[in-house]
Amino acid sequence: MKDKWLYERFVAHRGLHGGEIKQNTMQAFENAIKNGFNIELDVQLTQDKVPVVFHDLHLNDLTDCEKDVRDLTLQELKNVRYKNSTAGIPTLLEVLELCEGKTGLMIEFKKLSVDEQNYELEDIVLPMLKSYKGEFIVKSFNPFSVDYFRTHAPELTRGFLSDALKIQDYPETARQLVSELVTDTEKRVDFFDFGIGRLDSSEFLQSVEGTMPLFVWTVRSQETYEKIKHRADNIIFEGFIPVR
Repeated sequence: MKDKWLYERFVAHRGLHGGEIKQNTMQAFENAIKNGFNIELDVQLTQDKVPVVFHDLHLNDLTDCEKDVRDLTLQELKNVRYKNSTAGIPTLLEVLELCEGKTGLMIEFKKLSVDEQNYELEDIVLPMLKSYKGEFIVKSFNPFSVDYFRTHAPELTRGFLSDALKIQDYPETARQLVSELVTDTEKRVDFFDFGIGRLDSSEFLQSVEGTMPLFVWTVRSQETYEKIKHRADNIIFEGFIPVR
């Protein structure tokens, strides 16, 4: 099986966090490594074009800063702390150095929209990944980002993220490529990564399920896992420790 590691260990959503350990922080990643889980994380650029690991485009929900990640330089961002915590926002390079040879990474590329066609983030991160010696895959909600790696680094494993009810939910500018990512022999991704909230109501998922490996996010209890494990090749979890 290609990327056997990806299916052997559950994936900790933004690291293994909870309580004093904040998501997408070095502490969360260290905790996931310690407990034997793969890691899902999010990457985006600062104003001075440094890849950093943070989920939201905006900082205000998780920190006391009212700006966007892309509006701050790395030096400015290094002064930002998660709410009720001393934990800061790591660079992608710091996370890669921590995780190399210790666990596998699912690296999500954060974009402004699902039809954005700016590849600055991908152009900057790809050379870092090509020199990385650890296990990883790339994925995004943005089909153009996913397809970028098919043309620029076809050796990489790619996943497509979605929670769409139907393919018509995508803007016309992205719809054809979305369809090709899950059906076209040349362009199709290696796995489909779907949101649990619409697992039973999505026509789009129904059209894809069974044709490629399925990851389900975000599973938040053992009870939920038991209900969907017959459908999922693996899960991305948070808030509990899953048991097979």
